[in-house]
Amino acid sequence: MGRPEGVYFVAEGFKLAIVAINKLPKTRETLWLRILGKGTVQEEAFQELKELPATDSLRRNVLEVVGMWYSTLVGKKVKSTEEEDLIMELSAAYRELRESIFQEGIEQGIERGIERGIERGIERGRQEGRTETQRQFIENFLTARFGSLDATLTAAIEPLLELPPEDLTRLMLELSSLEREEFLARLANNS
Repeated sequence: MGRPEGVYFVAEGFKLAIVAINKLPKTRETLWLRILGKGTVQEEAFQELKELPATDSLRRNVLEVVGMWYSTLVGKKVKSTEEEDLIMELSAAYRELRESIFQEGIEQGIERGIERGIERGIERGRQEGRTETQRQFIENFLTARFGSLDATLTAAIEPLLELPPEDLTRLMLELSSLEREEFLARLANNS
């Protein structure tokens, strides 16, 4: 494997290299280092960074480092126009990072809200389905037992729906052998 352009190794026995940032090839892999360069090299690297898609992990990672770099430089006394330009460039990148983090937070909040709403809707639908099934069962039971449902028997359905399933089953078994008036009296005592 050849030596990368812009990377100069000191001596064979030493694991030491000098990186000439301005000599690095303009590739995705060197973007990190070229951001640290000066002048045109740095400007071009920032432009490449801006052109990366917002979803690109390299962009996100570099922007996070740039954000830290910016916060370090802001408190420092500016010495040159070059430093002022750098701070302006970093400031724009830092704002972009903050905005993207804020936007992600909003999107995650919306996503979670939708998920919770769907979960609650599904649970509510299930509960309504169970209630409707119980109602149908009780109506069928009363119709089979007493012929038809009049207002009194229909009014008896709601209190039965309020019972826990095991109590409802037990009560329905007990009531299956009773006459209509006994059934209503027993139901009145049970409520």
